[in-house]
Amino acid sequence: MSQSRKNPVGFTATEALEAFRRVKLTSGSGTAVEYADAGEAAIGVTVSAAALGEMVLVSLVKAGETHKVTCSGAVVGGAPLYGTNDGKVDDAGTGATIGVALEAGSGNGSVIEAILDQDSALNLPHIADVAASTQTALTDNGGGTADGTVESQAAPAALTGTLTGTVNGALVDIAAAAGNCGGSASPAASDVDTAIATAVAPIVTGVNEQNKELMTRINDLVTLAGVAQNNLKEVTTQLAAAKADSDAQVTKINAILARLEAAGISAAS
Repeated sequence: MSQSRKNPVGFTATEALEAFRRVKLTSGSGTAVEYADAGEAAIGVTVSAAALGEMVLVSLVKAGETHKVTCSGAVVGGAPLYGTNDGKVDDAGTGATIGVALEAGSGNGSVIEAILDQDSALNLPHIADVAASTQTALTDNGGGTADGTVESQAAPAALTGTLTGTVNGALVDIAAAAGNCGGSASPAASDVDTAIATAVAPIVTGVNEQNKELMTRINDLVTLAGVAQNNLKEVTTQLAAAKADSDAQVTKINAILARLEAAGISAAS
C-alpha cells in the first residue's frame, strides 16, 4: 500500500555505505540505494553508515534542510559543489553544480555542512558564450540599385562566324570609297570606278552588318552586367542585414546564459 514518509527515509543499501555520502536509487529499484558518482543525480545523503543489505536512513535533497556531506578534497566555504565518485563532493569539478558549501573542508574525508539543490532537469553544465560572427563587413563601392527583388538574367545569344581585322576598342561605320582611276587608257576610268564600287559595296555592307551585330550583342552584355550589378547589390544588402541580426541574437543569447548562471540553473565557467 502506498504511503508518505517523512525525512529521513529508510532504504536498503546495495553496497556498503559510509555516513554523509550522496546516494542514488539502485537501477530498477525504488527501495534500494547506492553511491552517486560524479555527474550522477543524488536523491539524498546518508545519515549513518550501513553494510550491504542493511537499512540506511537517507536525508532527501529536497527536504528543505542543510545536509552533512563528505568531501573528496579541500573545499572553500561558500563555494559551489560538484558531485564526485563514491558519493563525495568537491568545489572543483565539471558539469552541473549540486549545491554550495556552508563551511570549509580540510581535505578528503572531511565532513561539512552544505545546501544541496541538485535537479538534473534544471541544473545544467556551464554553457560557453556564443561568439559573434566574424565576417568582414561588406564595402559598398557604389553602383547598382536594391529594390527588393532579384532580376532574371537571360544570357545573350552567341555570335557565329569568323571575323578578320584588328580590334582597336572602337566600332566605326565603314563608308564605301569612290573609285578614282586617272588617265585615258582603256578601259575608261569610269568603267574602272564602276567596277571597283560594284565589288567593294557588298563588302562594306557586310562589314557594317557584322559591326551592327557586335554592337547589339555588346549592348546586351552591358544590360546583363547592369542586372548582375543590381542583383549583387540585393545580395550584399541582405547579407549585411543578416549579419546585424546574427550579432544581435548573439548578444541576447549571451545575456540569457548570464541570467541562467546568476540563477544557479547553469553552472558558471
